[in-house]
Amino acid sequence: MLLAFTALLVFQLLGDVAVRMVALPLPGPVLGMALLFVALALYGRVPDHLKRLGIRTARALLSSQVAGAFAGIAMGLNALATALLLPMLWGLFANWF
Repeated sequence: MLLAFTALLVFQLLGDVAVRMVALPLPGPVLGMALLFVALALYGRVPDHLKRLGIRTARALLSSQVAGAFAGIAMGLNALATALLLPMLWGLFANWF
């Protein structure tokens, strides 16, 4: 597992250094993961230690990703209710008098 984390951090560092040297409008970790993808494509397969790390990370992060999506939906509904419901209630109240 330590080898897999080291590989990910090395590719992230390579991407960050390349972005800063060339001044690309791209986050360094994104370029690093693209470099990792190219390296794995040239290697021909994903090593077992990276597979295990990927599976563990995906399982651990899946619930947090779903929770974030639900929080975004809830915040959006709150904003929608504030933008639409309040004027509608004000109109109903003003119509009564």
